[in-house]
Amino acid sequence: MLCLDVDSPVDDWYQTLDPVIRTDWDLLVAQFVKEWAQPPARPEKTVELLNLKLKPEDVGTMVLFRGAKQHAHIAWAHEMMVRVRHCGLESREEYIHLVRCELPSSIIDSIGRGYTTWSTFIEAVMAIDVDRLKERLELSKVMETMKARVKELEADFQWQERNRHAGTELPSKQQPAAHWRNRAG
Repeated sequence: MLCLDVDSPVDDWYQTLDPVIRTDWDLLVAQFVKEWAQPPARPEKTVELLNLKLKPEDVGTMVLFRGAKQHAHIAWAHEMMVRVRHCGLESREEYIHLVRCELPSSIIDSIGRGYTTWSTFIEAVMAIDVDRLKERLELSKVMETMKARVKELEADFQWQERNRHAGTELPSKQQPAAHWRNRAG
């Protein structure tokens, strides 16, 4: 499988290829293998990295790590680096993308992309501004509430449309627009 992630070292390499190679799948695969093929890591090593999860509900919380309270994302970063070293994957940057994709969106949004070394990736996670992270989490909660409300309104509207065409009137307590105005005003 080719992994041509945007803003990655592979993407930079891809952009430098001759247009003839970029438009011919077989040539592209051959060039990719020539440039990027490394002996694959043992599957259990990959699993060891991907099994270390930072749950969205843990972001912004304090956890006990090595006898001291730490923010969950910092404890996760320390433990991830231990696993990377234990698996001998420090020079295998292709695993950074896989691990990054498993992080909660609030962390991904905070660190960006394009990491080419484990140390810069882990440093970025550890350097996240906790106050900004908390703001992002609050904003995410507001957005989720708004999305849920929009779904409710869409369902009410669809119900109203189905019943309007059937000649049935809505009871006044179920009219979504009046309900929304009462909440806002």
